[in-house]
Amino acid sequence: MAVELLDGFFPAADADSQIFDAGILSGTFSAVLLPDLPGMLGWDSSDLYSSGTLSVIPEPATLPLLALGMLMARRRR
Repeated sequence: MAVELLDGFFPAADADSQIFDAGILSGTFSAVLLPDLPGMLGWDSSDLYSSGTLSVIPEPATLPLLALGMLMARRRR
C-alpha cells in the first residue's frame, strides 16, 4: 500500500485519517509506504489493521533525550 498526499496537502499533528473501513481483516499489506512529513511529524500506523486509520504524531526530539540520558549517566558515577 502506498499513501500519496495530493495537491500539497500535509496533515497537521494529531490528525487521524481513515484509509479504509476495517470490518474483518485477514492478513496485512506486504509494505506500507508513507510520504515524509514536514517538521517534527511522523506517522503512527499502530491502528491501521484494527480500524484502518493512520495518525500523524509529533516525533520525539531524540537529541535532547540522548543528552539528558548522558547527563544522568554521568551523575551516577
